[in-house]
Amino acid sequence: MTHAQPPAPPAKLRVPRSAWLILGSGLLLGVWVGRYMWDFAASYNGALLLRAGMSPYALEPLLDYPAGHVIAWVYPPLGLRLFLPFTLLSYPAAIYLWLGLELAGAALLAWVWARDFWKFDLLMHPAAMLIVCFGLNGTLLWLLTTGNVGMVEAVLLWLALAALVNGHDKRFGLLIAMASILKVLPAFFVLAPLAAFPQPRWRAFGWGVISLVVIFALIPFCFLQSGSNFAACPRVVP
Repeated sequence: MTHAQPPAPPAKLRVPRSAWLILGSGLLLGVWVGRYMWDFAASYNGALLLRAGMSPYALEPLLDYPAGHVIAWVYPPLGLRLFLPFTLLSYPAAIYLWLGLELAGAALLAWVWARDFWKFDLLMHPAAMLIVCFGLNGTLLWLLTTGNVGMVEAVLLWLALAALVNGHDKRFGLLIAMASILKVLPAFFVLAPLAAFPQPRWRAFGWGVISLVVIFALIPFCFLQSGSNFAACPRVVP
């Protein structure tokens, strides 16, 4: 009597060398261009002014800016709380710490895209890896070059959209509100549950609205606690 042979385990797929080459090139280029980060100057100095009880939107105190860039903070004030710990470091050290966080954010973005939207192993598709590292008008490289808060904004926004497509309404609302702390534009994605599905997702929309109201209600208290003049703040860039 012959016994049926157990099925052979599937062969482990090897990551194409081109994928490692693209990923390595993107990482090296990101580290290289990330040394400049002129936009991080606005975040760092704005946090310094906030810690000192001054308006982070003021230009006059920036004349002696430690980084040599006279760039003022132009985003919602509550987002500056994120950068207060960086002011405990010197500006050069803060830049490298922020660069490390941005590289981690880029990796998290790629993971979210591959897990929730593309549904495949990113490393096994060099073309997709090429798009992530260098495509879309070089968006990721541009964020690394400038040190803009857009990387954190993008991570929070894509995590919110992933929560939405997976049915996590409360998480979607909270993440949309958190992304809107840094820039106002992500707040408009609160309409996604109503516009992107055949049947409107009113529960997700409601959580988004409630979270946004709570977050933006905290802005005046942020200034009162720091001694800053909230009424004198100029227009916020979206």
